[in-house]
Amino acid sequence: MDILILLTTAGSDTGPLFDLYENSTGPFVLFQPNVSKTVLTTPPGYPTSVPSGTTVVRVQSKGVCPNYIDITLVPGTTTSTTTSGGGSSTTTTTTTIACEWWRNDTESQVIVTYTTCGGVVLTNQAVSTTDGICVRPLSITPSGILTNVGTCTPSSSSTTSSSTTTTTTTTNALVSYQLDECLSGGPSVNRIPYTGSLFPGNVVLGDNDVCYVVTGTSPLSPTINIASTYATCEICQSSIPS
Repeated sequence: MDILILLTTAGSDTGPLFDLYENSTGPFVLFQPNVSKTVLTTPPGYPTSVPSGTTVVRVQSKGVCPNYIDITLVPGTTTSTTTSGGGSSTTTTTTTIACEWWRNDTESQVIVTYTTCGGVVLTNQAVSTTDGICVRPLSITPSGILTNVGTCTPSSSSTTSSSTTTTTTTTNALVSYQLDECLSGGPSVNRIPYTGSLFPGNVVLGDNDVCYVVTGTSPLSPTINIASTYATCEICQSSIPS
């Protein structure tokens, strides 16, 4: 997936270099080290690629100020975010070409299920011969009888050729961490306040005496508070009074 990152302001004490991280496998992984502040803050920005499945890109300052911002990649929407700390304010904008144009070249009609570039799941949709659809990567089922002919945006119409444009996407301010329950291993409806110091895989005890694993960040409001952090789910569970 190709993205274009532009820091519209970066603060005087950040940089001069930034490291970029992606979360395609869950935990954040460094994929682009030592990107200059000048490149990131000069339009049109810094073009790069992230693996399929990446939902968040972390841009972290190196040097005296270690501030970072997590950029949520959501094709087809436009929001904004500002984070601050250490006397600096960083506003981040990312432009991403994240969607694919799939065309029916051979069949009279193909029935597929897919997620639109704007994030809407459509089931049992008919695609006629020479018609096409704009979808998020890896979301179309089945895909074998359709042809991937390039990139697209939500505004693409049914046509025999694809268009290549960009969708501007920025992020909501991060205010919480999303959680999975340690015992069940499944997603939780609860969220804890965002601190900037936790990462996917960290284990925390909520003030409701339930152990959780941090799975990512969220722009939604927290529902519970953090009581403490632990190295593993087992240690967390054993700390809860019986």
